[in-house]
Amino acid sequence: MSFIRKAILALALGTTAIAAPDRGIAQTIALKEDRFNEVLRPAAQISGALVAGIQKQALSPGGISLRAHVPEKWAGGDLCIRVLSIDGLYEASNTYSVPSGWSGGIADVEFPSKYLDRLLALPSDGVGVKIVQGPCTQQTGQTTVAFWNGAAGDPLTILVNSFRADAVFVYVGAEGPPVKCDEIRLESRTSFDTRCVIAPPAGAPFVDLEFFRYQNRKPAPPTSLRLWLDNG
Repeated sequence: MSFIRKAILALALGTTAIAAPDRGIAQTIALKEDRFNEVLRPAAQISGALVAGIQKQALSPGGISLRAHVPEKWAGGDLCIRVLSIDGLYEASNTYSVPSGWSGGIADVEFPSKYLDRLLALPSDGVGVKIVQGPCTQQTGQTTVAFWNGAAGDPLTILVNSFRADAVFVYVGAEGPPVKCDEIRLESRTSFDTRCVIAPPAGAPFVDLEFFRYQNRKPAPPTSLRLWLDNG
């Protein structure tokens, strides 16, 4: 970590999200396999991933809508969508196919869960959705925005497993101060426990994120990923 970033982290301030225009729905992204892989465990399982969800979210008592921003560059390939409850009991992990002629934009996602009632009962920040380029068996560091009942104008929230860190920060791009993440004040925070609300640069196709965790004032190794954005 550079000296400048160390200095900025010491003076880190929070930020708010900027709304992006809705690009609409083009079509449905379908499962690559006939089987929908999901599990509801009797006991919680701890996730080893730092980032559990990158999403625009809202509560919807009438049903669940799962959509994805799929970049044009992902056309003809696969993507992996993982849905995880904060208590670690529910998990769905499935590979989806992107049509070869995909022109980019927001699509509906096939999500035939048997546990919709249980997912609907979870509070805000209670479900993490992470979309990664490539099949679930072989992923990359390329991610994109999920919509869990959310709309384009909703804040962009990143759900993080801090692994009991005292503080979590995320850099959004190469410039500007880091965003200080906040503790999620819900019970049974097994899968993730922290939320970061970020404001990506308007008009950019993607942004690079770098996460820093501090425990006992000592930094853990940073985690980096590229986030493709649903900008107009």
